[in-house]
Amino acid sequence: MVPVRFLIQSLLMLSALIIPVLSFAVTPDCSYSTQVITDEYNFDVSTRPLDSCEKQSFKIAVKTNANPFALYESETGTILERAWAEDLDDDGHYELFVVSRKASEPSRKSLEMFYLEGNALKRIHLPEPGGMSGYRGGDRFVTGWGRIIRTFPRYLEKDLDGEPTGGEQQFVYQYRNRELLLAAEPEFSINEHSGAKPAAKSRNTSAFKVQSIEVRKEYIEIKADAPIENYKIIRISEPWRLIIDIPGAVSAISERTVQIGSHNVSRARIGAHKGFLRIVLDSTVSPLPTETVTPLENSLRVSFFKLPGK
Repeated sequence: MVPVRFLIQSLLMLSALIIPVLSFAVTPDCSYSTQVITDEYNFDVSTRPLDSCEKQSFKIAVKTNANPFALYESETGTILERAWAEDLDDDGHYELFVVSRKASEPSRKSLEMFYLEGNALKRIHLPEPGGMSGYRGGDRFVTGWGRIIRTFPRYLEKDLDGEPTGGEQQFVYQYRNRELLLAAEPEFSINEHSGAKPAAKSRNTSAFKVQSIEVRKEYIEIKADAPIENYKIIRISEPWRLIIDIPGAVSAISERTVQIGSHNVSRARIGAHKGFLRIVLDSTVSPLPTETVTPLENSLRVSFFKLPGK
């Protein structure tokens, strides 16, 4: 007959062997799920671990009017952190951006971009530049105006992790013809304009409406139902275009495109963004002539200096 003491000791030893095995088999919680909604498509972005955080199933389901439109599936070795959409090149179609990190190196992050070609979702990796000395992660990404800007702190050799003293390094990528190219420096300029009174104080929080874009002999006029006190002017090359961002505005124009055909401008494209309305004037010449934007009562007048021979 087996002594009771020996039996208890045997059971304790067996449980000590089983418990670690069971705990090791628990699936790590590093899944991700979000929905990115635009006025064109909805992107359902998700990941789930296959056997670890370093091996996950990555899925993007694209829907339009609640109907399936495109599907992207792959395996990934990173953990997703954030996803958003932006019409990066102002062509009227949104691109999807996803930031992720490695489980073993959480401070080192990467960005990938997706765009639709027909009903297929295409993936673009952000090119890795040279000159990465002093890099230990801490990446930040900003998208807009046909560019992706990547910034991270630089570490000197004796710096402790989390205590960089080498300033910041910045890389700028241009998005052209479905490619991301490393730029030597930004090729865009931004001018901020505001009236004497901040918009938040001069009217209530409800949005005002841009009612029309009209072509006159000497200028192009953007008319609204309230004063346009704040706006941002952005000039972008290749192709040349003038962008006017109007915070707090929405469009009352039924079409997304207004034909101009004058003042070296082919058309105006209208896009709704979170918190502002964007109007893009596409140039018919290169470079785009210098503009003058004049705020009047409930309107903006946009005129261009005439070029010799034009």
